[in-house]
Amino acid sequence: MSIFAQQGPTAEPLCVFGPRSGYSPQIGVFVSQLNWMRTVALSRLQNLSVEELDWLPHPDANSIGALLIHLAASEVYYGLNTFDGVSWGRFSYDIRKKWGVAINLGETARVRYKGFDLDYYLSHLADARAHTLSELSKRDDNWLMAIDTTWAWGPTNNLCKWFHVCEHESHHLGQIDLILKQLPGRQRSDKRSLQRGQASRTALGVALRRAAHQIYDEDPLVLNDPIAVPLLTSRYAKALADAQEDLNEDSSRLMRAWLLARSRFAEDHLARAVEAGVRQYVILGAGLDTFGFRNPHPGLEVYEVDHLATQSWKQELAEASEVVAPESLHFVSVDFETQKLSERLEEAGLDSHAPTVFALLGVVMYLTADAFGETLKYIAGFPEGSGVIFDYAVPRDMLPVEEIDARDELASRVESIGEPFRLFFSPDEIGKVLGPFGLIEDVDDKELNHRYFDGRTDQLSLKGRSGHMIAAYRGPLVP
Repeated sequence: MSIFAQQGPTAEPLCVFGPRSGYSPQIGVFVSQLNWMRTVALSRLQNLSVEELDWLPHPDANSIGALLIHLAASEVYYGLNTFDGVSWGRFSYDIRKKWGVAINLGETARVRYKGFDLDYYLSHLADARAHTLSELSKRDDNWLMAIDTTWAWGPTNNLCKWFHVCEHESHHLGQIDLILKQLPGRQRSDKRSLQRGQASRTALGVALRRAAHQIYDEDPLVLNDPIAVPLLTSRYAKALADAQEDLNEDSSRLMRAWLLARSRFAEDHLARAVEAGVRQYVILGAGLDTFGFRNPHPGLEVYEVDHLATQSWKQELAEASEVVAPESLHFVSVDFETQKLSERLEEAGLDSHAPTVFALLGVVMYLTADAFGETLKYIAGFPEGSGVIFDYAVPRDMLPVEEIDARDELASRVESIGEPFRLFFSPDEIGKVLGPFGLIEDVDDKELNHRYFDGRTDQLSLKGRSGHMIAAYRGPLVP
């Protein structure tokens, strides 16, 4: 059955443009055009997967998902202007917060709009269109022809503005068609195994927040990272500039504080371990972590473990930004489906008979219990003085009431991109899991706040976070 077939005995024919019931004559004609254009657009989108919605034909392109949310944002903005009389460029903070990235597209949109399923985009499009049709039904043809003499193009009536919305959808549908023709076969569901040149939304988001701290937050810095900004300069300068817009929103500030405290805690413990004689540091799931580039400890060898595509992307960024990797930094790529971590590390030069500290930052929640247990078993096989540093989250039923909604929203988003949260621990449970390790420090948000955020005047803190940081060692560690 054609998408243009009349839907039901009383439906108005889609391909016969003309007046529509419930609207003034000329508005009705225009509504018939809006309906036709939207039907054509939706026909292209059937059964698109998350991977296909996220796919980029080249690193600077827009994804299908970003283009769809952009169309919804455009309709919202034109509605505010024509229905509510809001001057262009005078939109409220709440509107810019919700729709600003979508309307502007570009690098920030490539980061933010990744990992959502088709229903996410369709619901935003449907909500925007429902509001448009409701508002159009309240207006007459005189309103449609009313002229705005202040419009940037010159005198422009509402019909021209809304025709542009329709034309805009047609324009981006052409882009969507081109992307659809270039889509490769279905990509692997493991989002951490990236196509070359496609940024990990998680790794890039962490790096942007770490860099934003260097530029926008007040001294003293929680984490002094002179590489964070240079590493991103070649490709993500605009995204970093855009980060200032929501810098002081509660969710942004809390997440930035957590990421900073997490890295600072790990690096503080590593410094103690180095004083005690440790000369090897392994970062599992390294992403865009910069410690290896700025390693302040002479004689400490740093091994960064991640997928090959992630490692290649990071090295390309470093080269483009003229960030030099020291000889002490070793990039270790591992395909966890076909290769053993231990073998790849030893091939890279890691001495399994020497005390070693491992870090898993932002990793444990995504692992199965078996995978985490195997990782701890491997680390526990290193000699006395070795240790592991990681973060963990408590189960949902242990969260304060005010944190449950934020956890549920985040859990839903990560599940939609194929990386569901799997592993949670109570403090009692984590102690049992770490049985082979004798010296354990388990630090909650209150203690992290005391260590790293007391006395700050910029409101950067961990209020409203229930994460824990763990440092556990094999045997005594005496700096």
